[in-house]
Amino acid sequence: MREDAATEARLSAKDAAPRPRGPRTAADDAPLTVEEIVTAGVQLTAAHGLSGWSTRDLAAEVGCWPTAIVHRIGPRQDVERTVVDAVLRQVNLPPPDLTWRPWYAELLTSLHQTLSHYPGVARWLGMAATTVPGAVAIIDVGVGKLLEAGLDEEASAAHITLLNTAVHLITAVDERDIDPQLNKSIRASLTELRDSTAQLGAATFARALTNGIGPDSLYQYAVERALDGIAARVTALTTSEEGASRHDDHQ
Repeated sequence: MREDAATEARLSAKDAAPRPRGPRTAADDAPLTVEEIVTAGVQLTAAHGLSGWSTRDLAAEVGCWPTAIVHRIGPRQDVERTVVDAVLRQVNLPPPDLTWRPWYAELLTSLHQTLSHYPGVARWLGMAATTVPGAVAIIDVGVGKLLEAGLDEEASAAHITLLNTAVHLITAVDERDIDPQLNKSIRASLTELRDSTAQLGAATFARALTNGIGPDSLYQYAVERALDGIAARVTALTTSEEGASRHDDHQ
């Protein structure tokens, strides 16, 4: 009886003790999945930015050794790419029946709404979008719509122009927000410039930024002007093609 009681006490103590971080070897531990790792990576990115956590941090979050993450996904770059793809798949894609301009307007608005919550993801996409499956799907549909609009060989450059406008503005805010000292310096410089009488252009610029043009409104302005530019190019190309076609018909 005493042996049974002692065994029961040892088992109870074992159950009550905190489980150390490390490989999941106990019988009641479910196998570590890629989905668990990616979900934790997305959460860490929202809290600290994509570059604000390490593989060791991620391992601690899911309760495994860092080597387990390498085994299931790959090295750090592969982990980041998988996390970026998971974030990008949160973006609400526009209805496929839209023409190019409303499709891109909705896409870029949705990108801003989503990526702004995950610092560092926009920068990653700006550098290596073609390595991310979700980004490739967006490229495929978007460039297809630009081809349909008549941009032909310029369709890819037009897509890059629109997406770079978006991701670079989001990245600029990400980079600024992670550096409080830089933020302080920016505010001080704007305060100094807005009252300048010797530099009227710079003063106008500073007053605009301190009196109402925030990151969101600037983003929308930049996106709309980029769309205007592509629309003007579509008109120029399709008009010249129609003129050439009419000329050929009269020959």
